Amino acid sequence: MLTGADLTAFVTGADAADQRPDWPELLNRMLVLSTGRPWREQHPGLADAGTTASGDGLQVTGRVGPMRVQVLARLTEELLELDLQWHNDTDIPVEDLVVGLRLPGPDDAQVTIPQVILHDNPSADPDRVVPHVSRGGFVTELHRLPIPAVCLQETGGHTLTLVSWPDPDEDADGRVRYGSLGAVAGTQTYALALSGVTLFDGEPDITYVHKAKTSATDQGYRSLAPGETLHQRFLVHRGWAEPGHEFRQLVQLGRDLFAGGERAIAGPLDDRRHIDLRLAALDARAFVDGEVAGYQKFPSWGEPRKRAGRPAVDFLYGWTGQCLRLAWCEAWVGLERGEPHRLERARAVTEFYLNGSATGVPGLRYNSYLHDDRRWQGLRRRGAEVISARAYGETLCALADLVTLLRRHEVPVPATWRAALAEAAQFVAASTLPSGLVPVGWTTDGVAVEDPPWSAGIPAVRALAKIAAVGEQPHLLTRAVELADAYHDLHARTFDRPFAHS
Repeated sequence: MLTGADLTAFVTGADAADQRPDWPELLNRMLVLSTGRPWREQHPGLADAGTTASGDGLQVTGRVGPMRVQVLARLTEELLELDLQWHNDTDIPVEDLVVGLRLPGPDDAQVTIPQVILHDNPSADPDRVVPHVSRGGFVTELHRLPIPAVCLQETGGHTLTLVSWPDPDEDADGRVRYGSLGAVAGTQTYALALSGVTLFDGEPDITYVHKAKTSATDQGYRSLAPGETLHQRFLVHRGWAEPGHEFRQLVQLGRDLFAGGERAIAGPLDDRRHIDLRLAALDARAFVDGEVAGYQKFPSWGEPRKRAGRPAVDFLYGWTGQCLRLAWCEAWVGLERGEPHRLERARAVTEFYLNGSATGVPGLRYNSYLHDDRRWQGLRRRGAEVISARAYGETLCALADLVTLLRRHEVPVPATWRAALAEAAQFVAASTLPSGLVPVGWTTDGVAVEDPPWSAGIPAVRALAKIAAVGEQPHLLTRAVELADAYHDLHARTFDRPFAHS
């Protein structure tokens, strides 16, 4: 039979001999409730608490501020399920409501939030506006996380992970909304799962946009009319990983909880409709003018395109533009659906790139094209033009994938495509830094940009491996493995030096 002592021991990680609070007392510290704006992390306390057995679980009921709360807990060896029901049993609405859970972790814990936080992002410039958990805390919208979880790892490798189960509802205007998730690190380190509000550097109602930009937001607050209930579901997982490798726990949890069969969470659209909408977006970016063919960096409409000084038509290869990746997508649809016009446009986009993007250095190609000026160029880095290794590597990967796709469908591949890949591979394999890594980029005359050994060159290493397969050139695969080992030694053995400038 499950007891409160079992639950407390699981959450705190304390041995039976250690002094620890009982389960309602621990919930008293963990349950978060705030009313009013801006929200604050507040713990009004769990009053009138009562505990009852409920099947294979343990249920605690009580009051937190103006709300009636019910917490149902179920425990397995590695996983604690928490089902929270926040009920307005008063006769007046509760406005500007924020509720959730605070999960305490080891004070020395490293924090990982998928695609947002790795060890507090120490590689970022201290003055750059990026997410941190040590500057008052960071909480982001749940729908922005590929795995809705926060992992706390102590120095010995033990992990404590909080998963917020996606449970969307709609506001009065029909907009789908989820909860929010984040962490705070300092004298105390803890994960924070809330009902939708955000936090940036300890400031409430600030959301991280992208590219070192934040924005004020009034989203995430809830209103509960008399008799209404807000439901939250959380999972707490205990495990172990090599120190610095706690992200592996997140990946495994993501697979176990959200992948395949009955556990898959169905989206609002079926696959066909989803692809059709993506194709509509692709068509909105497609541009053809004689032999010029590509996908615009931004659609012809919308705020990004209208920004002052931005070209009317430009293509970007790799990075956020991914012209040849979009060509692969269009070719795939054309082949799978029997739509030859899409395959032909993908061919035209690829031919335009290969015919026009060459620099004066064999195997090195520009990253972008400005149709306004009929000009090819690299990207800008510290005021100077460089050929980005990341963008170039991504483009070569896309071209190699396109060759593989056509071969799989027994569609002839132009010899010029294979020759371009072989020439590019020869350049990348030979144009590394004394450190043994691919540089962040090259000048237009092929000179490697001297820079700290970051991970920007990894896409170029992937390109070598893909080109090795396309051209059946085992020596390229050997070179790719050598480079991958160098990156692994620098970044991935302990992750003390996280990837940066990628």
